[in-house]
Amino acid sequence: MKSIEQFGKPMIDYEGVAEAEFKDNNTALSFKGYFQAAQFDSGRLAISLVPTDVQRPRRMTIGGDTNPQLSFQGQDLNGWELETIEPLFFSRLSWLLAPIAEHPSHLDFGAGYILAKQKTTANNTYRKAKFVLSNFLWHDNQDDEPEPLTLCVNGLRVAIDPLEEYSNIARRLVQTKGIEPTASLCIEKLDGSEAQLFEFKEDLEELLVPLRLVTGNFVDWYFGEGTSERDGKTIARIHKYVATNRYSNTVTFRPTRSSQISLVPKLDLNELIEAYFDPRNQGLDHATLRELIHYFTNACDDSSFLESRGLLASTLTELISAKYAAVTTMSEFIPKPVFDVRIRPSVVSTINATELIGKHKQHLTNQLQGAFRTTFRQKLRNMVSEVGLTLNRDEVSRIVNIRNHLVHEGTYRSDFESGSWYEDYQFMIWINFIALCRLSGYKGDLPEYPSGRLFTV
Repeated sequence: MKSIEQFGKPMIDYEGVAEAEFKDNNTALSFKGYFQAAQFDSGRLAISLVPTDVQRPRRMTIGGDTNPQLSFQGQDLNGWELETIEPLFFSRLSWLLAPIAEHPSHLDFGAGYILAKQKTTANNTYRKAKFVLSNFLWHDNQDDEPEPLTLCVNGLRVAIDPLEEYSNIARRLVQTKGIEPTASLCIEKLDGSEAQLFEFKEDLEELLVPLRLVTGNFVDWYFGEGTSERDGKTIARIHKYVATNRYSNTVTFRPTRSSQISLVPKLDLNELIEAYFDPRNQGLDHATLRELIHYFTNACDDSSFLESRGLLASTLTELISAKYAAVTTMSEFIPKPVFDVRIRPSVVSTINATELIGKHKQHLTNQLQGAFRTTFRQKLRNMVSEVGLTLNRDEVSRIVNIRNHLVHEGTYRSDFESGSWYEDYQFMIWINFIALCRLSGYKGDLPEYPSGRLFTV
């Protein structure tokens, strides 16, 4: 079976026999077959299945209103048992062509997660788990191998180590679009207790959020392993389909050569992560912070039209200040009910009493819809003052001007004529970075913006 080889050389692969069930609308079909499954360093988690005991699906309906479901359980030739954990997606084309095929049709699909266990494994809990990461890069330039990192946060002991040949991998990430594994992460409970792989996975995915912020990259994981305490052998794995291509070039913001400086300034990783997991220090709730940090890594990708990324960065600044204003009840400088009853009618009456033509009167009236809300500039000033951002009045004006010109004119312009357009973009990235650090609870010193030069040279 050669279908899966089209994706390249796998990091980990399996091959054997399987049972599967296909469901779509009111149609259900159970069948057996043989399969190949593999995790690739591109992040793809692929399975290719050939049914062997089912007639070609001539009578199957392929509904357009629902997504087909496919469950899968496999027995690997080398003693592994495989099981899909979440709903699967796959190409319907192979089923549509099956009636005219001379041989059983390949069913190729990607799984969200696959759990693989040795058939002899009785215990399903582990003292520690090891995961392989994509897009995690160390802050210093990559002429020498970076030092491993050790963190103790949120009841966990975490060790992050560069993979073998890390320096070579880091240098080629710009060409490979950030889809190669760069680091391994070992995670265990500080109290020595055991946990299932899925519990370690949930701990890891929360830990990845501040790692994404401090690196400016969409850091993710490929697969995790549970090992035997007796001999250290791997006895269970959980695989993931990694969507690293969402932010393909964010790796350009970590230095891969000695002449480069990171766009995202260096920060104390331990202190930031400890602050992120301490709810007493949070300016926003974790769910909101998580989404804003994902948005931040998206804005860091300068591979597309730079004005669009600048618009993302400036919109993120506005969104951050709006979210903070909402939780601090500063979104409105006049309560809306008061505005609607006491102020709006008088203003509309004044507009109607003018000699303007009707469409101009209507335009002015429409502009009153949000007149009770606090302006972006004021929200930003409030947040700067309350969370401890060291921005002066000129810098606040620069943020507002960059945002206004990008929104209304589609270009970079500001009162700081000495700065380039790219520096305006980098300035907005820096603003978002320091704001998200403060809102995550970080109390330490924040790096100053190096005015007059680019971060990456």
